[in-house]
Amino acid sequence: MSILNISNQNISGNCNLKCSYAYSYHNSNTTASNAGFSINLTYDKANISPVIYNTNKYEVATISIFSPSYHKFDGSQTDAEIVIVHRPVLSGPMFIVGIPVIVSGDSTNASTILTQIITATSSNAPAQGESTNINLNNFNLNAFITPKKPLFSYTDLSGSNWIVLSKQTAISLSSTILTTLKKIIKATPTPAPEGPLVFYNPDGARKGLGGDSDQIYIDCQPVASSDEEISITKNIAKSAISFDLNNPNTILILQILISCLLFFILLFGIHYLLKYISNMNLTLPKIGRV
Repeated sequence: MSILNISNQNISGNCNLKCSYAYSYHNSNTTASNAGFSINLTYDKANISPVIYNTNKYEVATISIFSPSYHKFDGSQTDAEIVIVHRPVLSGPMFIVGIPVIVSGDSTNASTILTQIITATSSNAPAQGESTNINLNNFNLNAFITPKKPLFSYTDLSGSNWIVLSKQTAISLSSTILTTLKKIIKATPTPAPEGPLVFYNPDGARKGLGGDSDQIYIDCQPVASSDEEISITKNIAKSAISFDLNNPNTILILQILISCLLFFILLFGIHYLLKYISNMNLTLPKIGRV
């Protein structure tokens, strides 16, 4: 099976605002479970939704660590990948974020957190079905996302919306830790299948939920090499507008507009007919008068 390749050579167009990802995650406790093909992590629910994706609010459902990666990056799988699954607060499709992990001697806050998680799982939950509470003082998904860096977007066959960070923003782990990870989980038998169209957002994710997160978007479906949207600021309106003809709301609006147009045409016709009859009466000869 061919695995979906995340690469600049594999994009179908730009998406920019249509794949607008704003985030402000919070500190959380976590429990790690060994699922055999991944390490699954819990994330506390907060009072405020930590993610807005295209004006829809999301909360974290689960976090998984795969090795090797779930996607290909620039033609080959990386050493590991973090997959953050979000569920909608009200309604809508699932929203999932993929972050590549590579072997490197560079160390960041995300590297430190991942190292602690993998080490603790290896010691306390090395076999499938086992789980362990992990004591972390600074577990926050903000550390895993690099803002304002290009990212990729696609919709999978189940309808879930994906954002995948580029390999240039990958999280680094030492070869020792990655070897430890590979000892406690197996490669997933169901990586991301090739097929969906992949789009590109050069603006990247936005850290923080304020600013222009209340903008509204006119959704323009992809044509040839572009999948852009027109952004209208919140000063014009507060609700989202879409000209998608498959949208029942759009069809209703069009029906109302057409009905109003036909009504005015009918009124104009009646007015014209009455005026014509009135003029005819004025011009008729006065029959029967001497």
